[in-house]
Amino acid sequence: MPILTQLLINLNGIERIYNENIEVYVDELQGYDDVINELEQICINGGLVKNISKIDLCKSSSETLIQAADLLCGYITRILRDVDAIDLDKKDIEIWDGLCGLHDGFAKEHIVIWEYDAHNDFLRMIAKLMGLDIYPKDDFLSVIKRYFGLAMQR
Repeated sequence: MPILTQLLINLNGIERIYNENIEVYVDELQGYDDVINELEQICINGGLVKNISKIDLCKSSSETLIQAADLLCGYITRILRDVDAIDLDKKDIEIWDGLCGLHDGFAKEHIVIWEYDAHNDFLRMIAKLMGLDIYPKDDFLSVIKRYFGLAMQR
């Protein structure tokens, strides 16, 4: 549920910026009908997000945007999993530069489209995907362990 809560907070931010009615389309997944129905009641009845006009379950095979989201998620997963083993081409770097630009643009409006809370090598991987070599491959956990005691003494 924390991810769902973050998505609702994001919708609230988007609603604040554009002041438009929002229609939410959710891929039909078995076992989530009760969650979607409760979400619809919370949101549409003047709850957490004011301008949601509907929440619809739909088949991903008939919704182009859900198919595109699935493709993007698959691409992101594959690239992050194999970042050190693959040769990035110019298009990969352009895509990641655009994704990071989206992140930063939304962040200025206090809308979180993804968190950087991840394993200690995540920022280095993102930098590499953008064609940058600014984060060395270090074991940050050992650095923290080495200096934690000193910090606590101060």
